[in-house]
Amino acid sequence: MRVLRFGPSIVFIKPRKIGKEIENLFGVKPVPLNKALEDSQEFETILVPTESEEGTPFDADRSVYLIKKRADIVFKEIINVGLPVKKIIVEAKHIILRVPANPEKAAEDIIQRYGGKRTGFAGGLMEGEERDTLILITTKKLNLPLKMEDIDEGILIKQPFMELYRDLVVHLPIIMHKTMPEGWNELTIKVYDTEKRYEENLERLFLVLD
Repeated sequence: MRVLRFGPSIVFIKPRKIGKEIENLFGVKPVPLNKALEDSQEFETILVPTESEEGTPFDADRSVYLIKKRADIVFKEIINVGLPVKKIIVEAKHIILRVPANPEKAAEDIIQRYGGKRTGFAGGLMEGEERDTLILITTKKLNLPLKMEDIDEGILIKQPFMELYRDLVVHLPIIMHKTMPEGWNELTIKVYDTEKRYEENLERLFLVLD
């Protein structure tokens, strides 16, 4: 079961009238923000044209552009062709976490461990800044499109993305255990070695467990 994946980069770009240039440059058409979030995959980019200096209030029906490229590549192409950009505002990075059950327990553990607060998906997008991380929790499969209503919990954490991600990966087994402890009473460890150094591997394993 895949339990973790990244969301798209959400970027506000000023001025709002730059939409036509974005369509021509990337060969895309405007879609509602809710649809862009549902169709997006890891490391893709959602561009939101705006006139605001601080991004824009969340609106699921707002027209945006889903670009199937990483944000750095999108920025490179925008700069290289000289689009008349006045300002770029990057929203909080978000991580999508799948738990087997009890997403509220996962949210409680994450808040206790890392701080932060429950904001929901929309609230996290509005409140989050580029140095923050938004953790979205769902019980749905991560290899399928996710709708906004599939997100059970949204937690905004005032920590840089990479710093939080590295620590989260280490603690994932504990978080998963707390969401469904009755399903995690046994742990099987299989050791494979083409050179058949099983005793050496066993000693290493016991050392790590100790």
